[in-house]
Amino acid sequence: MTTAADARRPFQFRLGTLVWGVSLAGIALGIARWLGWESTPFVVAGILVWVLAGSKMRHFLVWMAPLLYAACAYGSYRYPGDEYGMFLVSALPALWLTPFIQIGHLDDVVWLLIAGGAVPLTGLGFALDRLKVPRRAWAFCYVATTACLLPWGLSQYESLERAISKNGSIQAYFYSGANLALYLSLLVFLAIGIVAAVYRRIARRKKSAPAAG
Repeated sequence: MTTAADARRPFQFRLGTLVWGVSLAGIALGIARWLGWESTPFVVAGILVWVLAGSKMRHFLVWMAPLLYAACAYGSYRYPGDEYGMFLVSALPALWLTPFIQIGHLDDVVWLLIAGGAVPLTGLGFALDRLKVPRRAWAFCYVATTACLLPWGLSQYESLERAISKNGSIQAYFYSGANLALYLSLLVFLAIGIVAAVYRRIARRKKSAPAAG
């Protein structure tokens, strides 16, 4: 039974939380063993996103979406892959800036690109917040999509060593994959939220409509 004190807590610890925590810890150790300890920060970040999604923080996606984007975009700038190819994934949301800026060397405009890319991500987060999409479901989709994109990207090469030598580091795959997963998960849940909102509105109208005589 949930008490008034429990309802006021920002995060409620339950048996399900413990099960998920142990499962995620096991997955984290498995990934770290497979890809090396360089993957640990990404696994910890995924667990943190999952935990925070279950809290009662207001406007969660409004600030979480651009925060994740900016962190991964900067990481992708530091580990850009071959000829900055993998950084292009993080530059996609900033394409709207191209008519207004002259892009020379990336070092000169990287912060402007990251800030510009965060704007549409903030808008998507706001839209999902207004649509009241299930945050835990989105967090699961985001983390799971990231986890699937990483081995898919690495599988394009004959071996892990070949993949790393091609793009410089395993971090390049993590950062670009995390941002691509962020775009996909936000757009999928935006579509789900719109469909659910339309369905609820139609259902309310049918319920409030007077019965035909």
